[in-house]
Amino acid sequence: MIRSSFRRGNVSPYLHILPLAWLSAALLLLAALVGCGSDGGGTKAQIRNPEDFLPRDDVSNWQLAGEIQTGSSYDDLYGIINGGAEIYDGHGMRAFATANYDGLESMAGAVAVIWVYEMDSAQGARDLYEDPQIAPGSAEAVADLGEEARISPVLGGKTCEFIREKCYVNILVAQTTPQDAEIQATFLAGHVDAEIVQ
Repeated sequence: MIRSSFRRGNVSPYLHILPLAWLSAALLLLAALVGCGSDGGGTKAQIRNPEDFLPRDDVSNWQLAGEIQTGSSYDDLYGIINGGAEIYDGHGMRAFATANYDGLESMAGAVAVIWVYEMDSAQGARDLYEDPQIAPGSAEAVADLGEEARISPVLGGKTCEFIREKCYVNILVAQTTPQDAEIQATFLAGHVDAEIVQ
């Protein structure tokens, strides 16, 4: 004869497991929501987005010019760059943020544009970085920046690109000398990189 453990007034012996299941589910959800700034070790409880890595007015010689633009879809990106959005989307773009900056003091007259793309995975960020459709024709490696970084000439300035975790970052500095553009692009890239790993 099988005896039932469910008698009037008795509590199921498995009821004590329910709070643990809810806690486990909540922790898994939190881990899934942590952005490209996660260290993967579970030590960060904050949710970070690409716009969190952009400088506000806390970087010498640069001032935010206008609003930070953000998005999380092909259509959002296409609305800003009007071409090429399919490349980023094809590598698993999850979200992006971009901002324009005006140079101050010794950089007066210069401009900078910073893009931070969060991809679905670190491999997606690397694949985007290596995609021949966006890779520059000529570039020099930059040491001590991201997991891999390069700087290349563009009309009127320099572009610095790097990858870190699930992020691909592109920084353009223009309307200044090539030497200053290179120094400032790597300087701004270092600032963004430090924010990502924070």
